[in-house]
Amino acid sequence: MNRPDPLRAGREPGGRPELATAVRVFPLVLLAVGVGLTVGIQEADLSPRDVLLILGLGGALATYRVVLAARPVSVPVRQVGFWITLPLVAALVFVAPMFALYALAGFVEAVLLFAGLAEWLADAATSAICALAVTGGAGTTPSSWATRAALFALFLVTARLVRRVLRSVVPSDS
Repeated sequence: MNRPDPLRAGREPGGRPELATAVRVFPLVLLAVGVGLTVGIQEADLSPRDVLLILGLGGALATYRVVLAARPVSVPVRQVGFWITLPLVAALVFVAPMFALYALAGFVEAVLLFAGLAEWLADAATSAICALAVTGGAGTTPSSWATRAALFALFLVTARLVRRVLRSVVPSDS
């Protein structure tokens, strides 16, 4: 089930234009912070391949975010974009867990884009990425799977709570 797009056709979430701007710009800011912190602070710990991967994936995601911030894009296109960019976010988190900051934006975006089963899938996917980040990305051992499972459940419950709060701010037309 598709959700109506509160960011199109002049309708602002909750009737507040500043909220619409924040929803469009906030993920881009989080992405820039993730790239800056990872490449700027952890550069010595990263291989040249990892730095190139971070810059390449970060650049692709930044381009996507700039397009979303610059012009209205239909909900179906944004939904496809969410699912296409999700593996890119997972790859960034796998290499550099600092990108959990950016992954958290997936919870907000999912509220605006999905309903029904798709909202659960979006929340579950974002929760899995966040759990991976909190447990250290690629540098973890197989014994951490129980921790990841517990964190996944915690993130999923948190996502459902965030969804309730955000839906009270961004009312649905459905």
